[in-house]
Amino acid sequence: MVITLSTDLKRQLDRELARGRFERCDELIEHALRDFLERCEQARRRRLGSPADLYEQVLSPDAE
Repeated sequence: MVITLSTDLKRQLDRELARGRFERCDELIEHALRDFLERCEQARRRRLGSPADLYEQVLSPDAE
């Protein structure tokens, strides 16, 4: 896979690598993607609410 980054993002990636937390850029990008996906999942869960809320939405879809 080839990923093209803007000059600014490439500089930021290089700075993070220089700090030593990651040895390779693919590690950093993988970490960032996992973090992004986790945040998306958390946002999805907040939107759906609890299973009881979802059950209520199915039973009373017009009630808001």
